[in-house]
Amino acid sequence: MEKGKETADHVFPSSWYPDTTSEKVQRWTAPSCAKCNGEFGEKEKQILIRVALCINPTKAEALGMVKRAYRTLGIGVTDVDANEMKIREALKEEVFKEAQIYSGNPKDNIIPGLGPHPEVPHDQQYEIGIPADDLIAVVKKIVRGFEYWLGDGRIIEPPLDLEVFTLHEEDIPPAFAALLATTDKAELGPGVRVRRGAAVDGSGRCYTRW
Repeated sequence: MEKGKETADHVFPSSWYPDTTSEKVQRWTAPSCAKCNGEFGEKEKQILIRVALCINPTKAEALGMVKRAYRTLGIGVTDVDANEMKIREALKEEVFKEAQIYSGNPKDNIIPGLGPHPEVPHDQQYEIGIPADDLIAVVKKIVRGFEYWLGDGRIIEPPLDLEVFTLHEEDIPPAFAALLATTDKAELGPGVRVRRGAAVDGSGRCYTRW
């Protein structure tokens, strides 16, 4: 965190919660400088738009997210002025300029859970790119926030580092496979782990998080 005015940043982006989220769910925040908070807010918006366009809008776990994305892109919006509408239409053009009809060819960089939907013909689905650098940066921010809360304010800093990777079925460690088997809602997706190194507190312990 850079020096400057400190703000409270939502660990899990506030705009990413579906409409079905219980009021009892804790919405953690962690300290952040105003500059970083603003930069991450923009990255989170860009990712949300693209991810929301790749998920099934009828699922309870995603309820409201697609509608939110459409509004940000100016789709079906009538209550904003002309200048704001131009901004949203420009964003829509940027999102869709590289979109293409799904080819049906498997790709290593498809995020598990965001691949083609089996209930819709391939020629009616689009491939939409998600900026990898922004996605990785936001994933790391979320994990750092979790560590801050679950580790009593512990900060992940050198010599500890975060590594982000896409978890494919054939690469799942046995211990993690056993964990997935305990829940009926588990989905493969981006994973995060703390690379081993000397513990910051000098205890000699190293921490691993999935």
